[in-house]
Amino acid sequence: MKKAIHPNYHDVVFQDASTGSILVTRSTATSKETITVEGKTYPLIIVEVSSQSHPLYTGKRKVMDSTGRVDRFARISKKAADTKAARKSVKSKEEKAKLRREKATKAQKEVKSKKKIVIS
Repeated sequence: MKKAIHPNYHDVVFQDASTGSILVTRSTATSKETITVEGKTYPLIIVEVSSQSHPLYTGKRKVMDSTGRVDRFARISKKAADTKAARKSVKSKEEKAKLRREKATKAQKEVKSKKKIVIS
C-alpha cells in the first residue's frame, strides 16, 4: 500500500446533541474540540441524531429541529408556491407562438399597404 494516500484513522468521540450520550469509536473525522473520557483525550464530533435519539431506535416520536430545517422548508415551499402562481400568468408556448404569428402577419400587411402608395 502507498503510505501518503491513506487518511489518518484514529479514536474519536461522537456525542449526540439531543441526549448527550457519547460513543467512542474510530474514524477519519477530526475536530478542534476535545473531550476526556476515562482519562484519555479524544477529538469530539457532535452529531444531531444517533441511535440513542433516533425515533426508529427509540420508538418515540419527537421533533428534532436544531438547525431551523422546518422553518427553511416552510420558506422554500412558500417561495415555490409563489413561483408556481407567477408562472400561471405567463402564456404557454402555443399562445406565445400564436401572438408572434399574428404580429408578423400584421407587420406584413402594413408593409404591403405602404408599397401600394406611390409617391410621384
